[in-house]
Amino acid sequence: MDQDQIVIRKAQLADTAEIAHVHVVAWQSAYKGLLPADLLASLSEERRRNWWQQMLEADLAENGIFIAQMNDEIVGFVLAQPARDLEPGKKWGEVNAIYLVEEAWGRGIGGRLWQAALEFLKSGNYETIMLWVLDGNERAIRFYEKIGFVQDRSPQGVKLEQLRDVTVRERRYSFNRFKRYMSHPEFSKREESGGG
Repeated sequence: MDQDQIVIRKAQLADTAEIAHVHVVAWQSAYKGLLPADLLASLSEERRRNWWQQMLEADLAENGIFIAQMNDEIVGFVLAQPARDLEPGKKWGEVNAIYLVEEAWGRGIGGRLWQAALEFLKSGNYETIMLWVLDGNERAIRFYEKIGFVQDRSPQGVKLEQLRDVTVRERRYSFNRFKRYMSHPEFSKREESGGG
C-alpha cells in the first residue's frame, strides 16, 4: 500500500473554498456530542468561505495560516496570530484554530501543523503561546498536553462564549516552553511532534 503524501504549506487565496469545507466538517466531527446537533448541522460553508477569503486577501504579516494536504487534498489547517482576550501588558501569541478532518486524525498531521505555527510565532517576539479549548474536548486537550501546553488555572483562564443561542465554556492553555524553545529551538523535537 502506497504511503500517503503529506504536505504542510502556507495557505493561498485559491485554497479558500477547501479550507472553509474543512473548517465545517472538522467542527462537526470534533464537537459532536459537545455542541447541539442542530447547531453543527446548520454550519455554513459559504459563511466560512467569506471569512477565510477576507483573512487570506488581507495577508497580514501577523497572521500565519498553514494548510495540510494529504494526497493533494486539504485535510487540515492552523491559524496563528497575536493573542485575543488578553490582559493588558501581556504580549502572547495564539493558536487561534487547528483543525483536521476526521480521516486525517492519528497520522501526526496535527503535530506538523503545530510545528508550522510554532516556527511562525517565533518571529513575533512573544512571551508565550496560548490557545482556548472547549470545555470537555478531551481529545484536543490530550493533544495539546502532549505537545507541552498546560492549563491556565487563573481566573482569567476561563471564559464564556456565545454560539448563537448556546453558551459554552472555554479554558485557556499556554505553551510555557516557548522561551526555552526560542533559546534552544532544537530541544525536545520528539515531544513537539505531537500526534493529532
